Amino acid sequence: GSVPLQIAVADSLMYSGAYVTSGLMDSLANRATMDGCWCSLENYQVSKNLLQDLARAAMAPVARAVIQNHGRGTYAAMMLGMSILGGCSVLKVSRCLRLKASDGEALVRAA
Repeated sequence: GSVPLQIAVADSLMYSGAYVTSGLMDSLANRATMDGCWCSLENYQVSKNLLQDLARAAMAPVARAVIQNHGRGTYAAMMLGMSILGGCSVLKVSRCLRLKASDGEALVRAA
């Protein structure tokens, strides 16, 4: 197939997976926030948005440079690696929260 189509399909799959992973992490983070301290939901949201915006701005030229200098295979391997790390992060955080819940800590914020 054509190169632009391959990149578009791969990016579509990777980005949709990243959004699902991000949503799962958001739900887990929301359960673990504490009002009135630096671990508040508001601080989490501000920090998350700031870091996401910085990463998105920085990664566009990095992606172009990787494809130009090392090829699509390297770019694809990097994207696969980051997707796997994101999935592993969700599993690790989920496991940690379950362990805390089994120790009797309340993880659900009061409404």
